[in-house]
Amino acid sequence: AALGLLRHPDERAIPALVHALQDEDQLVSRIAGDALAAIGKAAIPALSDFLEKSASETAAQQMARVNAVRALAAIADPQAIPALMRASEEGSLFMRHWAEVGLESLGLDMVYMKLD
Repeated sequence: AALGLLRHPDERAIPALVHALQDEDQLVSRIAGDALAAIGKAAIPALSDFLEKSASETAAQQMARVNAVRALAAIADPQAIPALMRASEEGSLFMRHWAEVGLESLGLDMVYMKLD
């Protein structure tokens, strides 16, 4: 189903695709992320919310979060900047990589510093 939605994006499928990000099968998770990226801007709030509320305790949860950030990077919309910025500060190398790819595609490939 996720592969079909990748070819024919439909905003109504966003909740199901976000759920599919958490599938134990990494291929299903990746295709769900690709389908969310194909949906585009309408998927940003759900992806951002997922990243904010999800944990990364298991390998499947970690992969779900990476695929969510990868989808936000592919969408390349300024609405995704806050979520990408938060992801760029995480300990996961994959999370930071995809966050940086997304920020770079938006022309924000600078060094960010948090001043106290």
